[in-house]
Amino acid sequence: MSTTIIMMIMMLSIMFLFTSHPLSMTIILITQTLLISLITGMIMSTFLMSYIILIIMISGMLVLFIYMASIASNEKFKITLSLSLLMIMFMLMMLMIDIDPLELTIKTFYDSKESFMLIKMFNYPVSVMIVSMVMFLFLTMISVSNIINVSMGPLRTKIYE
Repeated sequence: MSTTIIMMIMMLSIMFLFTSHPLSMTIILITQTLLISLITGMIMSTFLMSYIILIIMISGMLVLFIYMASIASNEKFKITLSLSLLMIMFMLMMLMIDIDPLELTIKTFYDSKESFMLIKMFNYPVSVMIVSMVMFLFLTMISVSNIINVSMGPLRTKIYE
C-alpha cells in the first residue's frame, strides 16, 4: 500500500510540472499533502503528528487557494492532452502492480505504546484543558469572522455605481 501511495505522490509531482492553472496546482498540492501525511502516519505508527502537520499545511494552502481564486477567477480551466495521457498511463501502471494481501493487514491499535499515550493524553485532567482550548479557538474564529468586513478587505471586487 505504501508503494502505491509513493507512486501517486511521484505522479502528482510530474502532473504539477505540466499544469499552468493556479487552481489545479492547488488541488494537486492539497492531494500531495494528504498522501504525505498518510505516509508519515504509517511510518510513525501514530497519526497524531501527521494530523497536526496536515491541518497546518491545509490551512496555509487554503489561504493561497482563496488568493489565487480571486486573482485568476476569469481564467478558463482546460485539461491538456499531455496531462490526460499521463493520468491514463498512471492508471494503467496501477492496474499492473501486484498488491500483497499480507501488506493490507491492519495492526491492532491498542497494542502499541503510542496508543496508550494518546489514550492517556485524552483522559480526565488533560481533557478539560483540550476542550477549553478548542472552545477558545472556536470563539476566536467566530469573533474574527464577525470583525472582518468583506468589502474593506484587500481582495475586494471593484463595484462601480
